[in-house]
Amino acid sequence: MIGDLIGKIIAGRFRETEVGDFYRGTNLGTGAPVTIKTLAPAMAIDQRYVDRFLRDENAAAAVTHPNILNNLEIGLDDHGTPHSVYEG
Repeated sequence: MIGDLIGKIIAGRFRETEVGDFYRGTNLGTGAPVTIKTLAPAMAIDQRYVDRFLRDENAAAAVTHPNILNNLEIGLDDHGTPHSVYEG
């Protein structure tokens, strides 16, 4: 199931390229490397999990530290896939 996400474009700008909770990807506009986190499709059908994912990602984005990747985007793509994109 998670393998279905490989190669999928998230939010029209980011392509997922590896299997796992986090994916290595590329910003299609700039070519910059990014790290993409998505909610598993089986969990994304339950709004409670979607809300929790978005809440947790927003909380994580508020944390800044030189050893933590900066969050670039949190949201839902055109297909409703919850995602969070971090610098590469």
